[in-house]
Amino acid sequence: MANTNLLWQIGIHATGGTAKPSIPNLGSHVGLSGAGFTVLGSVARGDDGDLDEESVTIPLLSEFATIAPPVSGAAHDHIATRIGADNWEFTAYDCSQSVHELDSNISTSTNTLTYTMTTTKRTVMLEINGYASLYFPQCVVKMTSIPLNVAGDDAAGKTVFQIMPEDDGTITGGVAIDYFQAA
Repeated sequence: MANTNLLWQIGIHATGGTAKPSIPNLGSHVGLSGAGFTVLGSVARGDDGDLDEESVTIPLLSEFATIAPPVSGAAHDHIATRIGADNWEFTAYDCSQSVHELDSNISTSTNTLTYTMTTTKRTVMLEINGYASLYFPQCVVKMTSIPLNVAGDDAAGKTVFQIMPEDDGTITGGVAIDYFQAA
């Protein structure tokens, strides 16, 4: 659960449209915490929560309209109508308060978090361990469940997040993938 092997980290920045940090060489890691991201990976490494890497699946949209003249054998053309990343979820455990503050509809006053109707866009970045990163510049971030078991020896503090990528005007599909290169 907390020992992330394939997925090293997911970072959430409080501001949508935040530039992605420098892409490192192959085998190295993106410095998300140094770039102002709240990081979910491994509390043992000093991150803000433990990422359940098996909970992460990012579905891709690939929808087309088919152009086929009447009485034709095959399609004449296919036009992309929706391409890119669809909404995705992940689970994290033992998250700090700073992680819960990143829900797009949360307002924070000292140690009190309240829901508001104002939606704040966030930047999300996911790193595949020293190999590649996925950059979502404009997202709505939602907590779909919050921890209620935060005390006791078996407390895990499970939080489920939903990420809803959006077109930011530059990255139409809502996600850019960077593959790390050898030095």
